[in-house]
Amino acid sequence: MLKAVGLTAVVEVFVNLYVFPLPIELLLLPTLALLAAMSVVAGTEDRFAVVRKLVDRQPVSLTISLICRHIARIATGGNSQLRLAMQKVEGSSSFSRSS
Repeated sequence: MLKAVGLTAVVEVFVNLYVFPLPIELLLLPTLALLAAMSVVAGTEDRFAVVRKLVDRQPVSLTISLICRHIARIATGGNSQLRLAMQKVEGSSSFSRSS
Protein backbone atom coordinates (compact mmCIF):
# COMPACT_ATOMS: atom_id res chain seq x y z
CA MET A 1 0.00 0.00 0.00
CA LEU A 2 2.75 2.45 0.93
CA LYS A 3 4.60 1.66 -2.30
CA ALA A 4 1.49 2.45 -4.35
CA VAL A 5 1.03 5.77 -2.56
CA GLY A 6 4.67 6.69 -3.19
CA LEU A 7 4.38 5.80 -6.88
CA THR A 8 1.20 7.85 -7.16
CA ALA A 9 2.93 10.84 -5.59
CA VAL A 10 5.83 10.60 -8.05
CA VAL A 11 3.47 10.36 -11.02
CA GLU A 12 1.44 13.34 -9.78
CA VAL A 13 4.57 15.50 -9.55
CA PHE A 14 5.47 14.72 -13.15
CA VAL A 15 1.90 15.17 -14.39
CA ASN A 16 1.64 18.61 -12.81
CA LEU A 17 4.94 19.86 -14.25
CA TYR A 18 3.61 20.29 -17.75
CA VAL A 19 0.20 20.98 -19.27
CA PHE A 20 -0.41 20.04 -22.87
CA PRO A 21 -1.74 22.63 -25.31
CA LEU A 22 -5.51 22.52 -25.78
CA PRO A 23 -5.51 20.80 -29.21
CA ILE A 24 -3.39 17.95 -27.85
CA GLU A 25 -5.63 17.62 -24.78
CA LEU A 26 -8.70 17.54 -27.02
CA LEU A 27 -7.12 14.73 -29.06
CA LEU A 28 -5.67 12.79 -26.13
CA LEU A 29 -8.79 12.58 -23.96
CA PRO A 30 -11.09 10.89 -26.53
CA THR A 31 -8.23 8.58 -27.56
CA LEU A 32 -7.73 7.38 -23.99
CA ALA A 33 -11.50 7.02 -23.53
CA LEU A 34 -11.66 4.91 -26.70
CA LEU A 35 -8.80 2.71 -25.47
CA ALA A 36 -10.59 2.22 -22.14
CA ALA A 37 -13.82 1.27 -23.91
CA MET A 38 -11.95 -1.15 -26.18
CA SER A 39 -10.35 -2.75 -23.12
CA VAL A 40 -13.74 -3.28 -21.50
CA VAL A 41 -15.22 -4.81 -24.66
CA ALA A 42 -12.14 -6.96 -25.26
CA GLY A 43 -12.37 -8.30 -21.72
CA THR A 44 -15.80 -9.82 -22.33
CA GLU A 45 -14.55 -12.85 -24.27
CA ASP A 46 -11.42 -14.98 -24.19
CA ARG A 47 -10.92 -14.74 -27.94
CA PHE A 48 -10.17 -11.02 -27.53
CA ALA A 49 -7.42 -11.59 -24.94
CA VAL A 50 -4.64 -10.56 -27.34
CA VAL A 51 -6.46 -7.34 -28.22
CA ARG A 52 -7.02 -6.55 -24.56
CA LYS A 53 -3.32 -6.99 -23.76
CA LEU A 54 -2.38 -4.66 -26.61
CA VAL A 55 -4.97 -2.02 -25.68
CA ASP A 56 -4.10 -2.16 -21.97
CA ARG A 57 -0.42 -1.50 -22.69
CA GLN A 58 -0.97 1.66 -24.73
CA PRO A 59 -1.79 4.06 -21.85
CA VAL A 60 1.09 2.60 -19.82
CA SER A 61 3.56 3.14 -22.66
CA LEU A 62 2.26 6.68 -23.15
CA THR A 63 2.70 7.44 -19.45
CA ILE A 64 6.23 6.03 -19.37
CA SER A 65 7.23 8.01 -22.45
CA LEU A 66 5.83 11.24 -20.96
CA ILE A 67 7.68 10.67 -17.68
CA CYS A 68 10.93 10.08 -19.60
CA ARG A 69 10.29 13.27 -21.58
CA HIS A 70 9.78 15.25 -18.37
CA ILE A 71 12.95 13.83 -16.84
CA ALA A 72 14.91 14.78 -19.95
CA ARG A 73 13.48 18.31 -19.92
CA ILE A 74 14.33 18.76 -16.25
CA ALA A 75 17.84 17.36 -16.73
CA THR A 76 18.57 19.68 -19.66
CA GLY A 77 17.03 22.71 -18.01
CA GLY A 78 14.40 23.01 -20.72
CA ASN A 79 11.43 23.20 -18.38
CA SER A 80 10.82 26.90 -17.82
CA GLN A 81 7.58 26.17 -15.94
CA LEU A 82 9.53 24.19 -13.35
CA ARG A 83 12.07 27.02 -12.98
CA LEU A 84 9.26 29.54 -12.46
CA ALA A 85 7.61 27.31 -9.87
CA MET A 86 10.89 26.86 -8.01
CA GLN A 87 11.51 30.63 -8.02
CA LYS A 88 8.02 31.20 -6.69
CA VAL A 89 8.58 28.67 -3.89
CA GLU A 90 11.94 30.20 -2.99
CA GLY A 91 10.48 33.70 -3.04
CA SER A 92 7.51 32.85 -0.83
CA SER A 93 9.55 31.13 1.88
CA SER A 94 8.00 31.84 5.29
CA PHE A 95 11.44 31.97 6.86
CA SER A 96 12.91 35.15 5.50
CA ARG A 97 16.35 36.31 6.56
CA SER A 98 15.19 39.86 7.24
CA SER A 99 13.20 38.89 10.36
